[in-house]
Amino acid sequence: MRTLAVCACLALTGACASVALAAAAKQTPAQRAVDRVVLRASQVGPGTITREIPHGREVAGVSTLDLCGQTFRSEKMRVARVQLSWIRNTGGGPFLSNEVVAYKPGGAAMAMRELRAAVRSCPKGFVKSAIPGAGMIKNQFDPIKGQFVPNSLGLIDHITEKVGKKTLRFDSLLVYQVRGNVLSAVYGFGVVQLPLVVHTAAQSAKNLKKLRL
Repeated sequence: MRTLAVCACLALTGACASVALAAAAKQTPAQRAVDRVVLRASQVGPGTITREIPHGREVAGVSTLDLCGQTFRSEKMRVARVQLSWIRNTGGGPFLSNEVVAYKPGGAAMAMRELRAAVRSCPKGFVKSAIPGAGMIKNQFDPIKGQFVPNSLGLIDHITEKVGKKTLRFDSLLVYQVRGNVLSAVYGFGVVQLPLVVHTAAQSAKNLKKLRL
């Protein structure tokens, strides 16, 4: 968001390209990798606008994995991340998100092992989410399948959340894919979005396959 704003201001002076090149030069290889993999609006579909979420490039103090109240040791192996969301150009709030994370060697594979273990051992009752502000959560899973990278993990997470005296029920759509030291996760909400999530996760798989290992 900030880079786009700066470029818009400098475009008339011809300085935009030099600003972009200077920013790219300061990026680490891990940061360049996550930027190459993250989905573009054109891959999500026509009529969408990209938004970088608040703290979308931070690692410290921001969680990537939170499922079934489990602890994910792989979180400490993250070295770079970016998370974007998309809105319709006709208005409305975010309807889809893509988070791409680069890890120290072995970290992405560990993250996938921990995710699978969390699903297998997920408590049948309510557990406390590690996300600040979230209530007590109960999870129930169905699989999501598509043209993803090998050993991917796709889930429809049927969530029941208790916040104070209120009980909320909603479906979270999650597709996790890994190649090398990079994990790409596509998030959506509501089963009605399942075809879109399958489509965008397949596009994410194409981006991952272009990475040089």
